[in-house]
This record gives sequence, structure tokens and C-alpha cells, in this order.
Amino acid sequence: MPRSRTAPSSPPSVPSENGRMPHTELSRMCNLLNNLSEKLDRIALGLVPSSFQQGSSLRQTSENVNVVETTETKPLTEKGDSAQVDQSWFCPSATRSSSNVHGPNPWLQKLVPAANIEIFDGDPRSWPRFIAGFKSMVHDSLSSDVDCLAVLAQLLSPRLREGFAGLLSTPSMYPQVLQELQNLYGDPVAAVQSHALALTSIEPLRSESLAEMERFYLQVNGPVTVLERN
Repeated sequence: MPRSRTAPSSPPSVPSENGRMPHTELSRMCNLLNNLSEKLDRIALGLVPSSFQQGSSLRQTSENVNVVETTETKPLTEKGDSAQVDQSWFCPSATRSSSNVHGPNPWLQKLVPAANIEIFDGDPRSWPRFIAGFKSMVHDSLSSDVDCLAVLAQLLSPRLREGFAGLLSTPSMYPQVLQELQNLYGDPVAAVQSHALALTSIEPLRSESLAEMERFYLQVNGPVTVLERN
């Protein structure tokens, strides 16, 4: 009896762990990476036209080269302003108590993990998020500067805690500690530059596997999003 010449059916595709087919996951990740590439192009080229247009308009009304150069760099300054931190609450307030006769409450050390505030290690990229969380969860919740200072000390890395040891030991220095930290790590231009520098340190793709593409996307997406917004 002659054998059938029907071609054998191909094996069924094996879904990935989340239920999607592997080729669908790869296609989705490729699209995400392509979108990131387009964002980088816009970031790299977006400043050139605006700077050129503003510079040209000034050249028509003035021959002062210094004015032209200042205006051409203005877009960068304006964009950096959006990352600035509200410092108005750093100043001492009459409604707050600068001391606590009972000393720091023992439960304050448990407040930090409960509030899920990440320890600040001196990275300018983390400062806006850190100080916003500290204000919302600590400064606005406690009425005593000594309590706030006790929590702030626990939220600083050992290196920063040692560097600010003199100020952290005096409750009346609470506003000054906040201002010193802002002066050191709150520069929006430095924060944006650190995100740009982070892009240069990302390890290139080692393979075309889904896991490797996902790793690369997650590492690139954060800095690109910040640069695009600022």
C-alpha cells in the first residue's frame, strides 16, 4: 500500500510563561525598543531646530554675539526648571516645634520601612523622588523638628549620615540639613546630566533572547523618559 505524501504537521507553538506566544513577545519587545530609539532621536535632534530658530531671530536685531549664545542655550535652562524641588517648606515654621521634651519616639525607627521611603545615597537622580516622599510621609505628618530629624538621619546612607553628623545631632539644624542636601544634590541640570551619563554605561545587548531584550529596554527606558520630559 503506497505511503501518504501528506507533509507532517508542524509542532504546536509553546506559549511563554505569561500565556503569550514567544514570537508575539519578541515582536512586542522589538516595537518597544524601536519606540525608544525614536525617542532618543527626538531628544538628540529636538534641541537643534529650536536653538537655531531663536538664534536667527536675535541675529536680525542684534550683532552682539554674547546675546545670541545666551539665547541659544536658554531652552536647556527652561527645561531644567521643571525638575526643581519646592524648597519653601525648608524654612523654619512657627507652627512647628523645634524640640521634643520626651525625645524621639521609639516607634519612629519603624516608620521608615512602613512608609517605604528608599534610603538616599547621594544620587542626584533620586533626590526629587526622595525629598517629595519625605515631605509627604514625614515632614507633613510629624509636628516636631527633632522627630523629623531623627527619621531623616535614618533615611540617609551611612556615608551621608557620617558627613552630616554634626548637623544631625542638633534639632534646631533640621532646616539647614534640608537646605544643605538640596544644595548638594538638588541641581536639576546635574540630575539630567546623570541620566544622560547612565545611558552611556548600559551594557549592550548580548543576545536576541527575550530576557536580554527586556533587560536592555528597562535599563534604557528610565533615563530616556527623564531626558524626554526635561
